[in-house]
Amino acid sequence: MAVIVQTIGTGHWDIPSQVWEQLRLAHSLRDDLVDLQHQHDAALKELWSAFPGVRRVEGSLAAVQQRANELNERVRAERSQQRTKRIIGPLAEEQDAVRAQLKTLRSERQTAIAKVHKPAKPALAIIKGELKVGYRRLFDKYCRRGGLFWATHNDVVQQHQAAVRRVATMRKEGRSAELRHHRFDGGTLAVQLQREAGEPPRTPEVVANSHGKYHRVIQIPWTDPKVWATLTRPQQREVGRAVVRMRCGSASGEDQWVDIPVQQHRMLPADADITWVKLTVTRTAGTWQARLAVVAELPDPAPIPLADGPTVALHLGWRNHEHGIQVANWRATTPLDIPSEWQHVLRADHDGITGVVVLPNQIVDGVDRAADIASQRDTARNRIQASLLRWLEANGSCPHPRPQDEGEELTGADVARWKSSARFAAIAFAWRDTPPPQGKEVAARLESWRRLDKALWEQQEHGRRRHLRRRDDMWRNVAAIIAGQAAHVVLDDMSVAQLARLENPDLTAAVRHRVARRRDTASPGRLRDVIHRTCVRRGVTVTTVPAAGLSRIHAACGYEHPADDWYRSQPTLCGGCQKNYDPDRSATLLMLQRACIATSVEQ
Repeated sequence: MAVIVQTIGTGHWDIPSQVWEQLRLAHSLRDDLVDLQHQHDAALKELWSAFPGVRRVEGSLAAVQQRANELNERVRAERSQQRTKRIIGPLAEEQDAVRAQLKTLRSERQTAIAKVHKPAKPALAIIKGELKVGYRRLFDKYCRRGGLFWATHNDVVQQHQAAVRRVATMRKEGRSAELRHHRFDGGTLAVQLQREAGEPPRTPEVVANSHGKYHRVIQIPWTDPKVWATLTRPQQREVGRAVVRMRCGSASGEDQWVDIPVQQHRMLPADADITWVKLTVTRTAGTWQARLAVVAELPDPAPIPLADGPTVALHLGWRNHEHGIQVANWRATTPLDIPSEWQHVLRADHDGITGVVVLPNQIVDGVDRAADIASQRDTARNRIQASLLRWLEANGSCPHPRPQDEGEELTGADVARWKSSARFAAIAFAWRDTPPPQGKEVAARLESWRRLDKALWEQQEHGRRRHLRRRDDMWRNVAAIIAGQAAHVVLDDMSVAQLARLENPDLTAAVRHRVARRRDTASPGRLRDVIHRTCVRRGVTVTTVPAAGLSRIHAACGYEHPADDWYRSQPTLCGGCQKNYDPDRSATLLMLQRACIATSVEQ
């Protein structure tokens, strides 16, 4: 089954109070789940520490971990002083040795736990049973007595359990990871459409029926896509302007509903099987926005025969391009027909079978402008922080104006630690009408800063997100062009994070931040994921080949460069045939060769 997610905008919607109540309940549930998992982890640790063999290893591990923390602080200070990403010398060597020792001790601890796993089984079963009881208690607290809708509860629990699995995976890889509490910043309310085996699918027509099976949880207006295609754009906008009726918890035993005005721009296929509907509320700067996401499953499409289209290989890799950021190189076995309106993104060479995917300068410059605005805001915040510190030094501490800090004193030491603009904005709000004695001038300065900062904040966040949404739309169109013509797509398994760690460590911090921002803006991993999902949904065969050595091997002669920075230049002089070549284009040819080898082995 192919899974699709259709997003529906709500426009300027005054979010009702019952939605906020459900979001707060879901947030509290998430915090309680984190506390429950921490208690479970502490119980497991106490269980394993009760065995002498494990306890001895943990004692050594704690001592080495303390030494590692001390070295990390010294290395961090040294890096800051030298303004470099990597340091060399005895300190770095000692840090590497301690890290290796930590890795060894963690492995020894796992070995010691494995040895006592059998006698610990009864106690382990009790601890796991207590975790299940905790889940049931939270369901009773929030759903039966608190009014949280059960589908939202299930969604929060699923997301929490996925986070627990990610933390466990990271810990097995030797990386530090921990579940944390997060401040309230919106959230997601869910409706789950349940269907027993043998029942008809949850098609859009059934969900739209006001008297259908699912009318007690969700009602989404729907028009047959065949009829929708015959409408003009103004007619589509008029028909798509509708109201979605969604179940939103309960109060005093009565079902609560919320009417959501939406603007639909497309319709789900008639054979779609809707499984979830999620209402997500997010904040962009100081503006709250809501959107609906309809999750549906589609029947598996018939595979496209390999002879019915070209094979296209896509090799990820970002570098500067005269028209923006080059995100990937592509190669097809036959020329692709690229629409004129997308030729500035999916660029083809003169032969028509090779080219690059480029994120235009317009998107890159827009995100950079948002970063420049953020820098201006930081500078202005530092100035207002200095003004507030000078006033506190001259007048001493004063009662804290924030309601949540009532009874506490506002001191210069506290203000000096603040890094968030929200704290200064709260002070500006509190002192706007009732400034402290001898503080009218600093209160007026705070209010003036707050007004300007809010305007810049809105400009920064809305501008950044608008350009990132345009990027995502470009990647979806690139995926549609490739999946609409290719019968076979070859992708690599390159890790963007691992490749990012290979960047030159001698670059200054400012240059590293700029490189990281441009890499995040280009988002090559997102491009690969979108292409993969689109191809699977359309029945295009997708083959993933290993990325190891793709950029180091010259496809023409087979020479493999050593693992240094020489092969990363463009063009590269081959050490075998002594000819210049483009390593990225060579990588696409190698991907086609590897895909053919993989196909022949499978057959």
